Amino acid sequence: LPPHGTIGVGFETIRAGESYRWDGMQRGGNARKPTWLFQYTLSGWGIFGRRGSSRRVEPGEAFCAKIPSPHIYHNDPRCKEWRFFWILINHSYVTTRLLRQPWFSNTVVKLPDNSRAIEAASSIVVRIGGRADVHEIESALFRLMVELERHVFLERHPAEERIRMME
Repeated sequence: LPPHGTIGVGFETIRAGESYRWDGMQRGGNARKPTWLFQYTLSGWGIFGRRGSSRRVEPGEAFCAKIPSPHIYHNDPRCKEWRFFWILINHSYVTTRLLRQPWFSNTVVKLPDNSRAIEAASSIVVRIGGRADVHEIESALFRLMVELERHVFLERHPAEERIRMME
């Protein structure tokens, strides 16, 4: 996405017995210009951990990670098959904006597969796979950023609560 950065996407299936483990401090990157990872579970589950605690990331959940930073994610040998897609973003504006918000840095977010955010994330994967031009991809990236922000806002401030306060 010249001149603003790079984006990578992937779709993976990890089966029991296969090795899949990433340490957020061993992935490279530049702490002054971090990369942001969004990884959404489609089926099965994986494990995401930080600060001595870990949890399963199940279907309908994504983890968001800052790279480099202290976190680890890996497959669980008890899971027969973990399917997910990921988007790795190093875009000067988008990465900075998302990482300013604590709920997008080394956290797990619940996102139903019919949510606007997952629709936006899926469109990035499709556009890159379809060789869309950089402007279409960047537009989809901005849409993902806004839809993630909208999702968290609505989760934290439900419409009923906002209407009640207005009344």
